[in-house]
Amino acid sequence: MERDRIPQSQKANPLSSSDDSTNPLTQSHSISLMQLGLVAFLEVSSLCLLLASPTLAQITPDTTLGDENSQVTPNQTIRGAVADLIEGGAIRDSNLFHSFLEFNIDNGQRVYFDNPDGITNILTRVTGNNLSQILGTLGVNGSANLFLLNPNGINFGANSRLDVAGSFVASTADSAVFDNGFNFSASDPNAPPLLTINIPIGLQYGSNPGSVNVIGATLGIDTGHTMALLGGEVNLNGATVEVPGGRVELGGLSSSGTVTRAGATSVSFPDGVQRADVSLTNGSVVDVTSVNGGTIAINGANFDMSASELQAGLTDGASIPDAVAGNITINANGNTTLSQRSLIANDLETGAIGNGGNIELSTSGLTITGGSRIQTVTNSNGGSGDIEINANGAINISGFTEDGLFSGILTRSAADTSGFGGNITINNDQGSLNLANRGFIGTVTNSSSNGGAIALNLNNLVLETGAQIVTATTNIGNAGDITINATESVTISGESRDFLPNPLLDLETFDLNALEFITEPNPNVAESGPLGIPYVSIERTPEQIINGTTVLGAAENQVDYFSFSITNGNSRAIFDIDNGFTGEDGNVDTKIFLFNQGTGELLEVNDDSQAADGAGGSREVFGSFSTDSLIDTTITEPGVYLLGVGAFPSDASNNELIEGATPEVGDTYTLQVSLENLGTEGVSLPEDPFNRANFNPNVEARSGLFSESTGKGHGGSLTINTQTLILNNGGRISTDTFDWGGGGNITLNVGSLLEVNNASTLISSIARDSGNAGNLVIDTKQLQLNGGIVSTDTFSSGNAGEITITATESVMLSGTTVEERGRIDSNARPGAIGNAGRVVVETRVLQLRDGAQIRSINRGNNMDGGSVTVRAKEVSAIGTSPDGIFPSALVTATLVGTGPGGNLTIETERLLVSDEGTLSSRTRGAGDAGNITIRATELEVSDGGEVIASSLGDGEAGDIFLQVNDIEVTGISEDGQFPSRIAAFSEENSPAGSVIITSNNLRVRDGAEISVSARGNGELAQAGNLDITASSIVLDQATLSAEVNAGDQGNIILDSQLILMRDRSNITTNAEGTATGGNITIDTDLLVALDNSDITANAQNSFGGQVIINALGIFGTEFREQQTPDSDITASSQLGASFSGTVEINAPSADPSAGLFQLPSTFVNPKLLVATGCGTDDGNQFAQFGRGGLPTDPTKPLRGQTLWMDLRPLPRHSARRRKNPILASSASNASNAGNSRRSRIVEANRWIINNDGVVELVADSPQSSPFISWFSPYYCVR
Repeated sequence: MERDRIPQSQKANPLSSSDDSTNPLTQSHSISLMQLGLVAFLEVSSLCLLLASPTLAQITPDTTLGDENSQVTPNQTIRGAVADLIEGGAIRDSNLFHSFLEFNIDNGQRVYFDNPDGITNILTRVTGNNLSQILGTLGVNGSANLFLLNPNGINFGANSRLDVAGSFVASTADSAVFDNGFNFSASDPNAPPLLTINIPIGLQYGSNPGSVNVIGATLGIDTGHTMALLGGEVNLNGATVEVPGGRVELGGLSSSGTVTRAGATSVSFPDGVQRADVSLTNGSVVDVTSVNGGTIAINGANFDMSASELQAGLTDGASIPDAVAGNITINANGNTTLSQRSLIANDLETGAIGNGGNIELSTSGLTITGGSRIQTVTNSNGGSGDIEINANGAINISGFTEDGLFSGILTRSAADTSGFGGNITINNDQGSLNLANRGFIGTVTNSSSNGGAIALNLNNLVLETGAQIVTATTNIGNAGDITINATESVTISGESRDFLPNPLLDLETFDLNALEFITEPNPNVAESGPLGIPYVSIERTPEQIINGTTVLGAAENQVDYFSFSITNGNSRAIFDIDNGFTGEDGNVDTKIFLFNQGTGELLEVNDDSQAADGAGGSREVFGSFSTDSLIDTTITEPGVYLLGVGAFPSDASNNELIEGATPEVGDTYTLQVSLENLGTEGVSLPEDPFNRANFNPNVEARSGLFSESTGKGHGGSLTINTQTLILNNGGRISTDTFDWGGGGNITLNVGSLLEVNNASTLISSIARDSGNAGNLVIDTKQLQLNGGIVSTDTFSSGNAGEITITATESVMLSGTTVEERGRIDSNARPGAIGNAGRVVVETRVLQLRDGAQIRSINRGNNMDGGSVTVRAKEVSAIGTSPDGIFPSALVTATLVGTGPGGNLTIETERLLVSDEGTLSSRTRGAGDAGNITIRATELEVSDGGEVIASSLGDGEAGDIFLQVNDIEVTGISEDGQFPSRIAAFSEENSPAGSVIITSNNLRVRDGAEISVSARGNGELAQAGNLDITASSIVLDQATLSAEVNAGDQGNIILDSQLILMRDRSNITTNAEGTATGGNITIDTDLLVALDNSDITANAQNSFGGQVIINALGIFGTEFREQQTPDSDITASSQLGASFSGTVEINAPSADPSAGLFQLPSTFVNPKLLVATGCGTDDGNQFAQFGRGGLPTDPTKPLRGQTLWMDLRPLPRHSARRRKNPILASSASNASNAGNSRRSRIVEANRWIINNDGVVELVADSPQSSPFISWFSPYYCVR
C-alpha cells in the first residue's frame, strides 16, 4: 500500500533503527483480509469505541505550558489537502513539548504537528481524563519523531493512518522521563524546565494504564524507523503495522514501573513489574520486511495471535552479502498462543542477498494450533535464521487447516542454492513439550547447504496422533541432528490423517466391477465365511489373466492394480492367491495390498513370504508350510478401493505406490475374489481439499522422530537422553536414507525403561540406495518390545546398520497379535547388494515370548548376513505367535543369493528354549548359513523347542557348537507334532552342518532328539557329524541320530563316562535311499541300554555303517544281526547280510566268580573283633570304614572293588585316554560347575519309617549330633 511521506532528508532520530540491520527470512505468508464481513465488523467496533467515550471532543490544548501553550490552526493546506496544524509548544533544545486536555482526530480529519527547524522529537501529552480516539490522519509536517502519551488509552480506528517520516511512539505511560530527572507528566503536568533536555530515557507508568488499540487500521511510517505501541494492553484487531526495515515495539505494563530506552532503537521492560497482555487478532499483520531487514520486539504478559502475522526478513532486492536481517524477539511472562493459521516468520525472499534473522521467544507456556507456525525460511542464497524458545510451562503444538497446513516450528533452506538452514532450540527444563494431531518441529534443506539441528531440553516430551519432529535433506546438504534431553520421559504414540499427495488416484487399474461374477461361491473362499454364508466369487485362470482381465497392466514397471466399488458399508471382501510359492496355482510368489483409493490409506497387507519355510515337516523359523496370499476383511465405508498385487518381495505404505518386484510377462497367478456388494451406483472418490502448495516437513501419518535423506546428503543423527521412552500404537523413530546419503545414527540413553508397543517401530535406518543405514545404540535399564519393532534395513547397495543394546536389567520381547510381534531385526532386503548388520544384546535377562524374534536376515544378492550375539545371565525363547506360525526365536539367515548368513552366538548362565521357541541359523539360497555357538551353564530345550542349523537351498547349513555344563532336551510340542530337538540338517542337494556338544551332563528324554541329517537326493547332500563329549549322557525315550538320503553318511561320536539309554531310546546313523549307513563311535566307562533301546547303523539300499564301542562295562544290550524287541546293537542292510556293516565292541571280559571267597555260615561276631569297653555314661559303637564288605577274618586285609555299591563314585581311571569334559565357558560361574568336590559317602547309622511305611536305613549329616547307642552291655554298671 502506498503512503504519503514527507520528502525531506532525515534528521537525527533517537529511535531510528538504521544501525540495526539484522534480517528475517523470505517466503512471506501474508494473510488475505478479503472477507466481506470484516470491514463492517471493524466499522462497528470503531463506532462502539466512539460511543463508549463521553463525546468525541476534538483537540483541546491545556494551559500547563503557560505562554508556550499549544495552538491548533484549522484549514491549513498540508501535502495538498486541508489539515489542522498544531503549532506553539515549548521548545527545549531539539525537543518540542505539547500538552492537551483532549486529543482526538475524527474520521476524515487530518492533523499535523508543525516541525520547526532543529526539532527532532515532538512530545505530546494528554492531561484530561479521556482516552484519545485517532480515527483520521495523524502526521508531522517534517521529519521529527512523534511521541503521544495518554494514560487513559489510545485507540486507532479503521480509517486512521500515520504520516510520520520519523519514529512514532504511542504510549499510555504517565510521563516521559529524561536524564536530568525531568518528567514530562500527564498526571502531574508542569512545564519543562529552561535547561538542556536530551531525548527521553524512559516512560514512567502509573498504577492503571490504559490500553493501546489498533482496530482495522493500517499504520505505517517511513523506512528504517521505529514504531512503538506501548500500553497497558496492546491490541491489534484486523490491523496492519508496517515499518519496512525498521523496528516495531509492542508491549506494556499493567502497574507502576518504568520502561527504559535500551540502545538507540529499543526499550527494556523492568523485571518484577506485572506486564500487560498483547494481542493480534482477525488478520492483523506486523511487517518489517525490506531490502535492509527490520526488527520486531514484543513484551507483555500473555501474547495472543489469532489469524495474524509477524513478518521480518529480507525482500527481493537486498544486495549486501554480509547483511543480516533483524530478529523477532518475544518476551511474554505469561502464555503465548498462536491460532487460526497465525505466523511468526523471519524469511528471505527469492533474490535477496544476505542472511536471515533469528526468532527468540521467551514465555511461560506456548500453544500453536490451527496451522499456525513459527518459521525461518530462506529462498535465496543466504542462510535462514535460528529459532530459540525458552519456556517454563507447557508447550503445545497441534492441529492443521482444512487444506492441510500443519501447525509447527520450521527452519528451511528452500532453494537449490540456498544457504544453511537455521537451528531450532527449545529450553523448557521444568515443563513439557506436547505435539499432537500432525503438529511438528522441523528443519529441512532442499539445497547444497546443510539443514539445521534440533535441540530440545525439557522435562517431558509427548508426540501423539501424527505429531513429528523432523530433520530432512533432499539435496547434497546434510540433514541436521536431533538431540532430546528429557529429564523424565519421552512418549510417542498414534497416527493421524495423512495429507500427503495421493498417487493412487492417477493409477491405471483393472476394473473388477466389470468382471462377470459367478453366483456359486468358490468353496475355498466360502468356507472361511461366517456360518458358511455364500459370497459371490470369481476365479480367473492364467489364460484369462493374460488376456487382460486381471493381470499385466499397461503401465511400465507398475505392479497390478485392481479397482472396485463398495456401495454399502460393512461389506466383506476376500482376495486369495493360493500357493504362489510352490507354483501349484501360478509361477510367481505374490504379495497383496488393499488401499482406500480416495484417501490413499493402506488398509491390509498379506503375503506368503514368511509362511513357507522348511520342507518335509520341518518348521524352521516361520512355522508351518503354508503359502497363501490372503486378505479377508470387512470394508466399513462405501467408496472406491484398490487391490495391488506385486511379486514378492514388495512393500507399500499410506499414499505410496507399491515398491518392489513387478510381475513380468509370463508370470501367472490365480486371483480369487469374493465381494459381498458389487456395483458402482452412487460411489465416488471423496474430495481431498489438500493444497499441494502447503509445505509440511512431515514424513508420514504416524507420530515420530525422523531424520531423513532423500538426496545425496547424509541424514542427521538422533540422540535421546531420558529416564523413560515409550512408543505406542504405531509411534516411530527413524533415520532413513533414500539416495547416496548415509542414514544417521540413533543413540538412546534411557535411564529406566524403554518400551516399544503395539506395532510401533523403532527403526535405526532404511537404506534404499547406495547410502549406508545408520547404527542403533540403546543403553537402558529395561527394554520391552510388546509387538514393537527395532530394525535396521538395506534395500540397495548400502549396508544395513548395526544394533547394539545394553540393558542392565532386562530385554523383554513379546507378541500381542498375529501381526504385532516384537522383533529386533537387521535385514538386507530383497534386491539389496549391501550387507545386513549385526545385532548385539547384552543384558541380565533376555526373554522372547509369543512369537517375538531377534533376527539378522540376508535377503539380498550375494552379500553378507549379519550376526546375532547375546550375552546375558538368563535367556529364554518361549512359545509362538497367536496363530502358531511364528516361533519366539533368535535367528540368522540368508534367503537368496550367494551371500553367507551370519553367526548366532549366545553366552549365558541359563538358556531356555521352550513351547516351540527356536534358535536358528538357516539358508534358503546358495549362500552358506552361519553357525550357532552357545556357551552356558544350563541349557533346556523343551516342549517342542528347537536349536537348529538348516539349509533349504544350495548353501551349506551351519554347525552347532554347544559348550554347556548341563543340557536337557525334553518333550514334544503341545499338539504332539514337533519334538524338542537340537538339529543340523539340509533339505536340498547341499551339505548339512554338524552338532558338536561339550558338556558335563546331557539328558535327552520324552520324545526329544539331537540329530544331523541330509534329506536331499544329490551327491552334495551330506550329513554332518554329531559329536558329544560329556561326563554323562542319559537318553530316556529319546534319539541321537545322523541320517542321510543320498550323500555321504553322518557320523556319531560319543565320549562319556556314562551312557544310559532307557525306554526305547535310540542312537542311530541309519541311511535311507542309496546312502551308506553312518558310523557310530562310543568311548565310555559304562554303557547301559534298557527297555528296547537300540544302537543302529542300518541302511536301506546300501551298506550298513560301522559301530565301534570302547567300554569298561556294557549292560542290557549286545550285538545282533537284526533289531529285536530287546536292546540291540546293529549295522544291517535291507539288501542282506552281505551289505551289513560292522560292529566292534571293545570291553574287558571277566569271570563273575573270580576273586570270590566262600563265606562262613555264621555271621561276623563283633566280640571276636572288638573288645567292648564300658562307657561312663554312653553306650559303645563299632564303625567299619572303607568299602567292599568285611574280610573273611580279621587277619585278612580289606579289599576294594569287591562288591558294587550304588553310591560308589565312578573310578577315576579309564581304559583309554579321554578328552577333558570340563568346559571353558564364558558364562558366569560356568567354569566351576564341573569341578565340584565329590560327596563323602557316610554309613547308615539309624533307621526311619518313611511316609509309605517302609523302613529305611539312613545316615545323619556330618553336622548332626553323634549317634548314641541305647544298648548297654549287661556287665556295664551305670
